[in-house]
Amino acid sequence: MKNTGNNRYYTVAGLENRIEWDALTVGARVHHEFEDRKKIAGASPTARSGSLNSHEHRSTDAVATYAQYRYAVNNRINIIPGLRLEHYQQRRAILVANNQAKHKSGTTQTTAWIPGIGATAYVTDQVQVFGGVHRGFAPASFSDALDSNGQDQQLDPEESWNYEAGIRGALSPHTHFTSTAFFTDYFNQVVATSGTYTKANGGRSQTTGVELGLQYARPLPNGFRLTSSAGLTLQTAIYTNASVKNSAVGNRVQYTPSEQYQASVGLETAKGFSVEVSGVHTGMMYSDAANTESGSADGQTGVIPAYTVYNISASQAFTPRLTGFASIKNLFDLTYIASRNPEGIMPGNSRIIEAGITYHY
Repeated sequence: MKNTGNNRYYTVAGLENRIEWDALTVGARVHHEFEDRKKIAGASPTARSGSLNSHEHRSTDAVATYAQYRYAVNNRINIIPGLRLEHYQQRRAILVANNQAKHKSGTTQTTAWIPGIGATAYVTDQVQVFGGVHRGFAPASFSDALDSNGQDQQLDPEESWNYEAGIRGALSPHTHFTSTAFFTDYFNQVVATSGTYTKANGGRSQTTGVELGLQYARPLPNGFRLTSSAGLTLQTAIYTNASVKNSAVGNRVQYTPSEQYQASVGLETAKGFSVEVSGVHTGMMYSDAANTESGSADGQTGVIPAYTVYNISASQAFTPRLTGFASIKNLFDLTYIASRNPEGIMPGNSRIIEAGITYHY
């Protein structure tokens, strides 16, 4: 038996400045990331050294500038237009691959203007309506944009128009709510292709949905405090002009559940102790653009069944600066499929128990 070590070294640096003058905000950000990736193949399960299987250098340089203006129509209505400019360049250098020197490299870069406008209005002192239209932009991830030979895969960034409208406010001093309807029109969604470790421009797709949220908190006798929350997201994401292999107009976009639920309930005491139990449900998803139902022999395609994970956490404040905490994630140690990409069935996290202390200087 052998082992493999993924030795990685990261350097991240950036600078951001923002100027606020009355209702105008202007800012700029410069960002640099560098990653040195090595994969070391050991000759035994306990080996701490071995042969260099692969070695890469990856770097990203990005510049962003933005401006936003808050226009007060009156003391209840605000309109907020904004504009952002994004420019980034990615570089991938493959020095060693499959135990052999390779010395291949490539770069890709993109520039985008991203506008948006939002508005808020108070219907009453406790209830606010809101809405907005914003341009969406997300570059392809590093290993997708440049392949293992350093070749630019010509993946356009994900771009979209995002529309939302909703209402939020207080139903009582203890109860707050949010209700939002949204519609996203993707011009290009980067998606995993069937049965491979590559990504592709997925063509156009549309996502329509609604998000509902409710929070309730109130004091109880003897210094106790009850907290609770619940949330629901329902959405439909379908291809409207598909270009990925085996996809079709009307198919669901892979890895987009049609429903997600979450709920939590907690209790706090006057002596600084708190405990919370939560549950998160994720609906069924498809793993490929063809919406394949049955699982393939290699596990790369097929349905990802719905699953619900429960968690519990607790904390105790010993002093104003010192707090102890503990948590159990996936409380019942549920076995479930989290993904089928890139190389077959990937299980979700098993039960994780964490504990520690935090100290604020």
